[in-house]
Amino acid sequence: MRRLPVLLAALALAGCSSTGDSAGPACPPVKILDEARTVTQFKDGRDVTDAVYEAEILGYKGSCQYGEKGVNVRVSVAFKVGLGPAADSRTVKIPYFVAVPDFYPAESAKKKLTLKVPFPKGQDVIRLRDGEIGLDIPLDKPGQGAETPVVVGFQLSPEQLDYNRTRSGR
Repeated sequence: MRRLPVLLAALALAGCSSTGDSAGPACPPVKILDEARTVTQFKDGRDVTDAVYEAEILGYKGSCQYGEKGVNVRVSVAFKVGLGPAADSRTVKIPYFVAVPDFYPAESAKKKLTLKVPFPKGQDVIRLRDGEIGLDIPLDKPGQGAETPVVVGFQLSPEQLDYNRTRSGR
């Protein structure tokens, strides 16, 4: 009886393998874009006192399931969000995306999402996980899934991208 939970966990993972061995084809790799891992929204200027919010993508959970026409990838992204001194509201909305670069510029290659973060009174930093996002990736052969990366990042303005590059020394 003690082995039952282990066996059930092994069966649940059998539909998708990170190694592509006998358990099934490997899931597409999910990567967080370095330049789009963080975002700072400023009200005016670039001073710390002008920040409306700062956010960071901490990681993700994912799974996949292969079908006749390709693979369905499910991703849930974890964030850390801080409310800045220039915020006019205790709720912020932060745009981010989950995309399959191999299919760019097709509209279906990128899902644009909005993370809505309400801050309770007295709390200015929150860690949260957004809902699960599903992507259907058409494939000619199941083995191609491991060669078809999925990327996650914040949807940055040119100024925000420049700010991130300046902060990281690029």
